[in-house]
Amino acid sequence: MERFCPRCGARFPEDRDFCPEHGVKLVEVGSSGELCGVVLKDKYVLLSLLGEGSYGIVYRAMHKLMGMEVAVKILKPHLHADEKARRQFIKEAKSVTLIRSKHVVQTFDVDEDEKYGLFIVMELTKGMNLKEFVSSLRSEQQDLPLEMVIDLAIQICDALQEAHDNGIVHRDLKPANIMVQRAKDGSFVAKVMDFGVAQVARPSESGFTMTETSMGPSWAGTPAYMSPEQCKG
Repeated sequence: MERFCPRCGARFPEDRDFCPEHGVKLVEVGSSGELCGVVLKDKYVLLSLLGEGSYGIVYRAMHKLMGMEVAVKILKPHLHADEKARRQFIKEAKSVTLIRSKHVVQTFDVDEDEKYGLFIVMELTKGMNLKEFVSSLRSEQQDLPLEMVIDLAIQICDALQEAHDNGIVHRDLKPANIMVQRAKDGSFVAKVMDFGVAQVARPSESGFTMTETSMGPSWAGTPAYMSPEQCKG
């Protein structure tokens, strides 16, 4: 299987282990997603597949010049010509830049590649989502300590408060959309992510007035985690 350099994107036969120019270990093409090895806008090398949602596919990537690892979310190919999908995708990136909270996954850039379409460059969080985190503890027959539950809940509320202060409603908050990672001091940090179906409000005399989303119906979210009034639209 062909391999590529995560620094420059150059491809090599399977019998090569390191890039002769940069000395970094080569990664197998296609081992973690069909676009592995692709370089977007001659800057971001896609390294491995992280996940997939309704509208986008997320890859772990590296900035060629800075050597910094990031997460890159690419609009799915069948949506490239869908103007509503494109507007919603760009709106997601713009919305997150308004939220200045260490408990929200940050957005660094949004751009469009001639071949692969729109993409968002985000902070790469290392850890697991809250659903996986709880499952891993249960598999070891452990429960989350009450103090940890309270601490994580406060962090998530801080993120949502900052979003609401800027007129942004997430609309799909659930364990799978909350990352949990360990800080240097050993504590756990929660980060809210995926504002793909967020609703943005416009300022009004009474505070904020909700606007329609660019894509889809007025209701959105995951049914198991939606409030009754949200389900009713």
